[in-house]
Amino acid sequence: LFEYTKMFNLLQHFKPDFKNTVLIGAGGYSYPKYFQKKYPDKILDVVEIDPGFTELSKQYLNFEESERVRIVHKDGRIFLNKTEHTYDTMIIDAFPSHFAIPFHLTTQEAVKNIYRILSDDGVVMVNIISSISGDRSKFLQAEYRTYKDIFPHVLLFQVRQINPEAAQNILLVALKSPETPSFENSDKTMQSYLELLWKDSYNPTLPPLTDNFAPVEKYIEYLY
Repeated sequence: LFEYTKMFNLLQHFKPDFKNTVLIGAGGYSYPKYFQKKYPDKILDVVEIDPGFTELSKQYLNFEESERVRIVHKDGRIFLNKTEHTYDTMIIDAFPSHFAIPFHLTTQEAVKNIYRILSDDGVVMVNIISSISGDRSKFLQAEYRTYKDIFPHVLLFQVRQINPEAAQNILLVALKSPETPSFENSDKTMQSYLELLWKDSYNPTLPPLTDNFAPVEKYIEYLY
C-alpha cells in the first residue's frame, strides 16, 4: 500500500461502526486485498470502469473476488447517479491520468449524490494530488469549496508534512454528521494520521465545480 492508502483507515475513526464501504477506482486492487484482511466482517463494493484492470489483478496480483468484496464495472458517476444502495463510508481514488480526477466526479451534482447515498453519519474520503496553498492548490480549492457547500464538515489531511506549496497526496474527508468530530484515538497509528490534519483555516477563493463549469484539467496544469 502507498502511504495515502493506509490513511484510508481514518474512515474507521470517523465512523467506527461502519458496515460497508464503496471504493470508486480500483487501480491495481491493492486496497481491496487489504480490506479483505483487515475488515473480515465488512462489505466493500468496488466500482471500476475498466474490466481489464480487474482481470489483470486477478491474473497477476493475487486479487480474489469474494462475497465481501464485490465488483461493479461501471463509470463512477453513472454509479453515483443510479445506485439505490446506502453506504456508511466511501472512498474516491479515481484518476484517468497522473493527477486529474475525472471532472464529472468532482462537481456539485456528483457530490450531492455522494451525500444522498451515505448513511446519516456517513463519511467520504477523496484522494487529491495538490498542494495546500499557492498556485498548485487551485483544484483543491475548488473541490474543497464544492464539498463545503454540501457537507457540514470538510477536513484536509496532508499525507506528508512538507511545504504546503509542494504537491502531494491530500485526503479530503467530508462528514455528513453535523456533530463536531474528535481528533483523539487510542491507537498510535491512527493518532499519527489524525495529527496530519491541516489545522489552519481554509478559505478558497475559487468557485465550486459544477457540471457546467469544472476546469479540472486547467487547474492541475499548475502541478506540472
